[in-house]
Amino acid sequence: MYENGLGVEQSDTLAARWYRKAADQGHASAQNSLGVMYIRGRGVAQSDKLATQWYRKSADQGYRYAQYSLGVMYEEGRGVPASPAEAARLYVEGLKLGDDWAVERDVSDWDQATARAMQEKLKKRDLYDGPVDGQIGPDSRDAMRALLPN
Repeated sequence: MYENGLGVEQSDTLAARWYRKAADQGHASAQNSLGVMYIRGRGVAQSDKLATQWYRKSADQGYRYAQYSLGVMYEEGRGVPASPAEAARLYVEGLKLGDDWAVERDVSDWDQATARAMQEKLKKRDLYDGPVDGQIGPDSRDAMRALLPN
C-alpha cells in the first residue's frame, strides 16, 4: 500500500517498515520486496549486502521472483562475489518455479560469462544443442522456456 500509495499517501519509509515487519515473520514476498527497497535505496539506506541477504531468505523459501533477483546479484557481483555459475543456477530455479524473466530480459543485459553458464546448464539438461558461446539467442530462449511449468 505505502510503496505505491494505494489508499494512503505514498511513503517509501513506511513501506520499508511494513515490509520489514512481515519479512521478520518469514513472509517470502515481503523479504523480496525489502530486498528491492535496499537495492534501490528507497525508504532505507541503499545496501547491496542487505538486499542480497533479504533476497536469499526469500529465495531459500522458494519464492520465484527472489531466485532471479538473487541471480542478478551474483551476475553483477553486488553484495556477493560475482559467480556466473550461481547466477545461472538461480535463473534455472526461477524458471522452474514459473518466473520467465530470464527468458524475457533483453539479450544485451546478459553478462557473457553468465550466459555461457546458463547455456552449459541447459545443455546438461538436453534442452539446448547450440554453441556455448555466451550469446543468448532464440535457441537459448526456447531452451529456457522448456523449464517453465506448463
